Amino acid sequence: MTQLYFLCFFAISEAYVLTSMAYDRYVAICNPLLYNVAMSPKVCSILVLGSYLMAFLDATAHTGCMLRLTFCDANTINHYLCDIFPLLQLSCTSTYVNELVVFILEGINIIVPTVTIFVSYGFILSSI
Repeated sequence: MTQLYFLCFFAISEAYVLTSMAYDRYVAICNPLLYNVAMSPKVCSILVLGSYLMAFLDATAHTGCMLRLTFCDANTINHYLCDIFPLLQLSCTSTYVNELVVFILEGINIIVPTVTIFVSYGFILSSI
């Protein structure tokens, strides 16, 4: 469960940190004269803390849902990382709630950063 927690934490935080970096590039290219105001140390700290807060909450939700499952037969996963879906396949109990949590949280964690990055780079391309 520790490996699952840290895998989720670092994967999710990476997506949001990349989103923060895309916003930073947008401000630097599209509003260079306002860069020091728009990207003050306080704003940068809020972006980083928000990234890690989202990662903490989502990784805790995934790990907490995984801890409520009962695993019966095999305890070996034929993967290098302890990912969510191979663990769900080892469960003897219903995984409906876990699959719902994965669907909702991963949908948010994929759509929000992707759309934000594409929009910021779209603004950058339109300003060039």
